[in-house]
Amino acid sequence: MFDKRSPVYNWFSESQKKETFEKFFVSGAFSMSMLCILQATAELTVMYPNNMELPDIALKGWGILAKTDLLGKTVWDIRTRQLLRVLG
Repeated sequence: MFDKRSPVYNWFSESQKKETFEKFFVSGAFSMSMLCILQATAELTVMYPNNMELPDIALKGWGILAKTDLLGKTVWDIRTRQLLRVLG
């Protein structure tokens, strides 16, 4: 679909190609980037226990990601919840 040499390349309009690319590639890359950033922020709370902004920022971000992304929920349940000392 995206390769100009493909026989099916011309079967799809440019808008269909763009929409498909964003749906299958961009959104996944964005979610993975957010997961990495939020987990790094959570890990930094161990190194800087007196910083009150890091846990707050991490909790806000994880509150969204853990609800909208299956991998994010898994990482939250396995590691991050305990790291940020969240009960329940």
